[in-house]
Amino acid sequence: MSSGVERPISAIKAKPYRSETNEPGPAVLSAILAGSPDPIWCWRIDGIITQWNPAAERLLGFEASEIVGHSLLDLVTQADRSVAENIIDRVSAGESVGPFETVRVGKKGRALSLEITAVPLRDQNGLIVGGASFCRDTSERKSAAEFLSRTVRELGTLFHLTERLQAARTAQEVYEAALEAITEALACERASILLFDSASVMRFVAWRGISEQYRKTVEGHSPWTPETTDAVPIFVADIRDSNEPDALKKVIEGEGIRGLAFIPLLRDGHVIGKFMTYYRSPHQFSEGETRLASTIARQLSLSLDRIMTEEQLRESELRFRLMSEHAPVMIWISDSAGKCLHLNRLLRDFWGVEEAGIADFDWSSTIHPDDAAAVRVQVGTAIAQRVPIELKGRYRSASGAYRVLETVAHPRIGASGEFLGMIGVNVDVTEREEAEAERRRTQEELQATNVALRENEERLRLATANADVGFWDVDEVNQILHWPPLVKAMFGIAPDTPVSMLDFYSGLHPEDRDAVSAAYAAAADPDMRALYDVEYRTIGKEDGRIRWVAAKGRGVFDAEGRCLRVTGTAIDITARKADEAKLKELNETLERRISEVLAERKVLADIVEGTDAFVQVVDLEFRWLAINKAAANEFEKIFGVRPQAGACMLDLLTHLPAEREALRAVWARALSGEEFTEIAALGERERRHYEMKYNTLRNSKGERIGAYQFVYDVSERIREHERLARAEEQLRQGQKMEAMGQLTGGVAHDFNNLLTPIVGALDALQRRGVGGEREQRLIAGAMQSADRAKTLVQRLLAFARRQPLQARATQVGDLIHGMGELIASTSGPQVKVSVEIEQDLPAAKVDENQLEMALLNLAVNARDAMPDGGTLRITADAQHIDAKHGTDLKPGRYVRISVADSGIGMDESVKARAIEPFFSTKGIGKGTGLGLSMAHGLASQLGGALTIQSRPGLGTNIEIWLPSTDEPVAPENQQTASVPAVGALGTALLVDDEPLVRAAAADMLMDLGYAVLEAGSAEEAIRLIGGGVKPQLLITDHLMTGMNGTDLARLVRSELPGTLVLVVSGYAESEGVAPDLPRLVKPFGINDLAAKLASLSSGR
Repeated sequence: MSSGVERPISAIKAKPYRSETNEPGPAVLSAILAGSPDPIWCWRIDGIITQWNPAAERLLGFEASEIVGHSLLDLVTQADRSVAENIIDRVSAGESVGPFETVRVGKKGRALSLEITAVPLRDQNGLIVGGASFCRDTSERKSAAEFLSRTVRELGTLFHLTERLQAARTAQEVYEAALEAITEALACERASILLFDSASVMRFVAWRGISEQYRKTVEGHSPWTPETTDAVPIFVADIRDSNEPDALKKVIEGEGIRGLAFIPLLRDGHVIGKFMTYYRSPHQFSEGETRLASTIARQLSLSLDRIMTEEQLRESELRFRLMSEHAPVMIWISDSAGKCLHLNRLLRDFWGVEEAGIADFDWSSTIHPDDAAAVRVQVGTAIAQRVPIELKGRYRSASGAYRVLETVAHPRIGASGEFLGMIGVNVDVTEREEAEAERRRTQEELQATNVALRENEERLRLATANADVGFWDVDEVNQILHWPPLVKAMFGIAPDTPVSMLDFYSGLHPEDRDAVSAAYAAAADPDMRALYDVEYRTIGKEDGRIRWVAAKGRGVFDAEGRCLRVTGTAIDITARKADEAKLKELNETLERRISEVLAERKVLADIVEGTDAFVQVVDLEFRWLAINKAAANEFEKIFGVRPQAGACMLDLLTHLPAEREALRAVWARALSGEEFTEIAALGERERRHYEMKYNTLRNSKGERIGAYQFVYDVSERIREHERLARAEEQLRQGQKMEAMGQLTGGVAHDFNNLLTPIVGALDALQRRGVGGEREQRLIAGAMQSADRAKTLVQRLLAFARRQPLQARATQVGDLIHGMGELIASTSGPQVKVSVEIEQDLPAAKVDENQLEMALLNLAVNARDAMPDGGTLRITADAQHIDAKHGTDLKPGRYVRISVADSGIGMDESVKARAIEPFFSTKGIGKGTGLGLSMAHGLASQLGGALTIQSRPGLGTNIEIWLPSTDEPVAPENQQTASVPAVGALGTALLVDDEPLVRAAAADMLMDLGYAVLEAGSAEEAIRLIGGGVKPQLLITDHLMTGMNGTDLARLVRSELPGTLVLVVSGYAESEGVAPDLPRLVKPFGINDLAAKLASLSSGR
């Protein structure tokens, strides 16, 4: 009755059963139990078994005499005792329990899976007197379910493995899929794959959970060799019981391995490697495990075979592509319908086709209309009949000109005999055809009658028209020579005879051997990489015949410059050499014709040579018909090569591919008949702008034969336009910044007027101790806010260049060193602060407070630009600026302060707006946007400048340039900031047009011991003085309606020389307040006012 496993009953001793009076009718119950096919046992409410039917005896193996009288609790384990007691209690309370599944162990120790239902039993009066348990054996059902589940898991593993192996494109992907499948299927954490290398040594290629030391130790061990054909899996349940050497056992156990399996990997019946699985404990391999492991190994072997085959195919294709791409002839491959599958580099360049466009390229559209029908018929016949073909035709090249190509092609047949298409070679024989045509014309004119000569010429024509091209390839790494039968025949060697480089060198004619060897060595030399282009004689190895061979080729080099191979073509030119002497006369005739043509072209050259414009005349092949001296000089100046009539401009610019393509494109438009004018920038050495006019050149019949060009150098005109545009932009930016400065300065001045009475009132409340502790805290908080507002206004004034500066000679290096600790604490622990000051750094004339504020702002900006930490470097050095410097600074000596960070940097758009007021990238509430603008305004106001260098991801460098000075550095002011003890000092005349400012200042003066007279304007103050008032102190605002404070101060000084004068202002224009007049900056408190008055009284 437990959900757990019962303990065996064999140890339970039989006890006699004593019947109770309150049990149900025994006869009826016994009959039911005996006749039931299902196991049933009955028990009292105290758990004592009273009935045990024959089916229960058959299932569990205990007879009724052995079990009746024992407690149900004797049949369960201690761990399941509480569960069994609960079930007895529930049934005794009248509840039916189940069905529920549990496990019981029979008398012979066999575990059984059972489904049990327990129900209460009642007597004649309906009272519960016990219970009955009805049992059903579910072992076979559970075994079947487990088998089905295991089979589904195995099939799922194999299906997933098959999917991954089919999708795998590399051996590593195959290894990973197989390792994952074997570890999952066999429930092992570790596995490995080993393959035989080229030396037949078993090497690890993939593994899971195996240490490097173990791999090094056991690598090379294998129960099989590559020649083994009857390999079967080996399963070792425990390495300790195996026949392996003790040393190997020790290594395996040292890796924590007890059980392991060796599964051979086969290819074509031979062992290529092995699949290993490992277990930490001894492991008995079941039949299912061995079958599944072998299946996975077979799939791995098949996938490795596929990968190896694909790699061999790719290597073969790569070898062909290397030979094709570097071959000195045009090579093509078509499909069975005649569409292009492959065009080598020379053929792509000829037709102007990109490699990606080959599939859509229609080669037949380039055939000359007069040749198209014949070429299509010959090609179609060769494809239909699957036979070789040789033909010639005219094809339109990328330049638009038609060239004669000679084609030799053969059918491609697949492994199963299917027709795959054609492979062929095209040779440009245009010059040969033209020479042949010229030769025929000359022969007709000369009316040659020598039959022998005609026969020789005919043989020469046939040999040239049907010349076969042989491919050759030299593997420089392994010194292997590849010759087809055609090339072997040129050296007098039978087609099936193996050849080597010795055959090549020994077959060369002694008089040609040195020159050919030198040419080949130059082609294979990584430094020279010369074109191998030679004609030489051979002496046949088997027939002794002397032949002439024309060979071309190039070396193929890897990334390190090592020559991998030299590949090329060879043509038997013996017949051509025999006829060269007879062609000499024809060549002389051609030279005479060429001289006549050049004479005609000289006429045109004389015409264009006299003009001062650059003039060029080009034919349809991009060759110069004429070019005047001015154009030739300019072309050489731009491109570094000297053009001349008769030369091809595209050939001269092979070293400048970009410029070559640009000229080809623009001249192609002109040569196609388009007449146009454009301005372009040309030149690698010196970039210049030219206005170019293109016109079509036609002959007397109106036929287009080329194009001509007039060119004018307009570089200076373009540069002047650019200078004008830059000047206009600088003017616009200057006007914008000036307008913003005026607006900002005015706003700041008004704020200062608003802050002055606020600061004064708060200062007075603090000094007088108004209110209790809570009120004083509120007043102190308000004072802090006022100070922050004061700092913000000072930044605005610094940006607007209206902040009155107390500039004096200062040792900038000492100032920076003094701020080091403050900057370090402000930057935080993640930022490393480095300070470097040049020795003997000259002094600069600065306002120390303003400079400290600017440097602190820059340091905070740098810190915010390095959220993950970095380096903040502050340096100062002396610089001499000349007129060519990139800034607009006046020439002279400067102190340069650099604040550089390694942060996120700025792009060009952010850098362009960096010094704008209120511009910030820190987000709302994280910055005012005035830090950089204040620093810029400070530097400009001091006669210096601020520059920014920054790149995204590389950090930012801000430089402040300050004019240096030879003035002596004054000692620091040691005056205390406390309110001086001032007695009744007389009458102070206070002049300000703002009543609130005037009231706050008057209150401070009275606290300092002055009797105060107030005036709302300079004119009112003059009337008071005219009326006999003789104040001991005059304090006046600077900017007021009517007369300003500076003029009033000068007037009072002249009228009352003994009166102390102090000018108060939110800002002071440099031309507004003279340097000799004492100034006090708004807003100010009583301490600021007292300190200033003390300095006036002491004469400082």
